[in-house]
Amino acid sequence: MKRTMKTILCGILAAAAAASVFTGCGSKDVKKDTKPSRTKETTSADNNVDGGQIYEPREIWLFDLNDEDIFETGYYGQQVELEYPTDKVIFARYWSDDVEWEVYVLEEELTDGFEALEEMQPALVNDGEIEIQEGQWIYVYCGCNSVTCDKPIGGRYKAYYWGP
Repeated sequence: MKRTMKTILCGILAAAAAASVFTGCGSKDVKKDTKPSRTKETTSADNNVDGGQIYEPREIWLFDLNDEDIFETGYYGQQVELEYPTDKVIFARYWSDDVEWEVYVLEEELTDGFEALEEMQPALVNDGEIEIQEGQWIYVYCGCNSVTCDKPIGGRYKAYYWGP
């Protein structure tokens, strides 16, 4: 008798479990919850927040060079014009770690040619950050040029900073 009672109880429990599982599955239309969500909206006094919308800072390029672009001379120069104030400019090489890039920062434009840079110490070699001010001159030397290589090997070098 005990065995029959256990079997009946197990059958009832199995039927109840199956019924509770299957009652949630159906094609009935379910009304969507119209309660407000519990997500927290943050606000800030930063310039990056506008009416609750948060904006990521954007990458502003000073230049983006391929070694092909400066293969003949090996050098590139430009006066710094900042779209937004910044305390540092980030320099990074891409696609080829075999190419060495040297960065020089000068107060005045080179007028006698790039040869003067050969006697100076670079402010940075390859990757890193430099404090640069509006109006300074940046000169970049690419180690893969017409004097040192037969052809460009696909190196890329970029200078950028973060803006609003």
